[in-house]
Amino acid sequence: MKDLVWIRNESMRVFPVRRTGDDGISFEEAPAVCSNLGGYLANISDLQAAHRQGLHLCRCGILRNNSSRYSALYNGTNCSDFASGGLQPPTIVPCKLPPTYTYMSPAPLAFCVL
Repeated sequence: MKDLVWIRNESMRVFPVRRTGDDGISFEEAPAVCSNLGGYLANISDLQAAHRQGLHLCRCGILRNNSSRYSALYNGTNCSDFASGGLQPPTIVPCKLPPTYTYMSPAPLAFCVL
């Protein structure tokens, strides 16, 4: 497995993990990425809880239900890239790619829980 970078805020159970370089993390790889760090892949409820605690990260991350999403508390440079139909923060934004609108995989991050 390639080198991983992760940042953990002790007040939140959810933390983002990314690979060094430009390689993303696929749906298939994400569970092992979190497991190798002693955690498990977050589900949507975990991400929503982190959002309520103040997680603002405008980068798509893989979740346990094979979706990719990010937590946006306010508009920023990249926060509205996937927000279709005028969806405005604060919200959990799905990362879907046109023209098929399937979830992004690989994604830049995996959201893990300790």
